[in-house]
Amino acid sequence: MNTQPEVLDKMRQFLCLSNCPNQHATELGLQKAQEIDIRNQFDLTRRHVPDEHQSLQKVEKVEVRYRRGTTTRLINLLLQNHFTVLIAYRQGTDMAYYVGRTAQIEIARLLYAFLDAAWHRQWNALKAAKRVGACYRATHFYRFYRGIDAKLVGNRRRVEMEIIEEIRVKEGHEKADIAAAEYATAVRNATDELQQAVASFFPNVGHRGLKNGVIGQGKPTEAKSNTDAASDNSSPLEPMSNHASIQ
Repeated sequence: MNTQPEVLDKMRQFLCLSNCPNQHATELGLQKAQEIDIRNQFDLTRRHVPDEHQSLQKVEKVEVRYRRGTTTRLINLLLQNHFTVLIAYRQGTDMAYYVGRTAQIEIARLLYAFLDAAWHRQWNALKAAKRVGACYRATHFYRFYRGIDAKLVGNRRRVEMEIIEEIRVKEGHEKADIAAAEYATAVRNATDELQQAVASFFPNVGHRGLKNGVIGQGKPTEAKSNTDAASDNSSPLEPMSNHASIQ
């Protein structure tokens, strides 16, 4: 079983290799980070993490400073859609809360820093090449978000099926079926755990979100206008999705 520092170190290694002004490399880096996270979750689920490791699984809220704007909103949506974390904004400020297990918050913060730097490098490279004007900034980031979001959905399904097949080959059909069921249950439990934590941390939160901020998981319905999107810090209020794609 990999420890949390080992998981983060693996992610950093692949993200460093993807640290270039190239959209394809950024997508591959994020997909690899997602695969590392999924494989670690399978491992934790199958080995039934003992009590002394539960501190890594504690749900907490961490206050962070963020850059207000389109990129922050879209990056946080990616993190919420594909990793086990929720993000609550303090409306009118540059502060937010990351809510999740300690280990998942560390992963989310690492990936946020990677994506924020990568997207701005790519945008600057496009501007330098005079391929796009400044007025297309929000549209560019939104299209990048949609592309990588779709690829992460497919990547999750691929990785989960690969892991199940590996277990099937090594240990047999029965063990593979048990592993798939335990993993799906663990994902659902983690989703419920997050929702309960949000209700505890923010008593005013209901299914419609925070009174003085935004919390939820989902996808922007449209890019709006470039001007509006660049200044909009809200996100859709949708119920959390169940990441487990294995039936």
